[in-house]
Amino acid sequence: MKKNKFDLSNIADRILIEGTPAVERTIHREAYYLNAYPALLSLGDSAEDDLGLWALELAVYGWLPTIIQVRPSAVFATGTVANARGARSLTEALSVLEGLAERGPADHSWIAVSKILHAINPRVFPILDRRVASAFGCAPWSLRKRQALIDFTVSMHNPPDTILPVIADAKERGRRAFGYRMTDIRALELILFAMDQQT
Repeated sequence: MKKNKFDLSNIADRILIEGTPAVERTIHREAYYLNAYPALLSLGDSAEDDLGLWALELAVYGWLPTIIQVRPSAVFATGTVANARGARSLTEALSVLEGLAERGPADHSWIAVSKILHAINPRVFPILDRRVASAFGCAPWSLRKRQALIDFTVSMHNPPDTILPVIADAKERGRRAFGYRMTDIRALELILFAMDQQT
């Protein structure tokens, strides 16, 4: 079995040391981005068809430098959005991801796909981007395959127990600063994103 490059236990000590201070800095540095997060989730809740997915895609464009270069229906088959929205577990999330075309979007933007899926269902789909991947020492080009998103999703659902207090702390800091409650997956992604901002 191939080793998962997104194994959180490999960076758990770093998360324990850097996670909370990094989140605190990011809360202040990225206030607009974090304040806008509920609006993105609201748009994800309402995306049902190609037009709705396009609107969501345009919204996530503000979170990434490129946009999926094909119609959303070319990436998300009929029923994918309903299955993604209804997913309640890692198994169901993986079923959605494995149902996506392995080649993915024409521009290989699995980053964009992760952000769209997260907006549709933030409880089970994590956001994968170059800053988060850099916390694991992964190069941006390594994110151009569906398997990277699958591996990342598995890791984000299985954090080591030692970092659970850091995740809880990030959730509480976000709640106090912005008035909304992040999912565990979103808080962990924020920690990883914030740790990259230190470098």
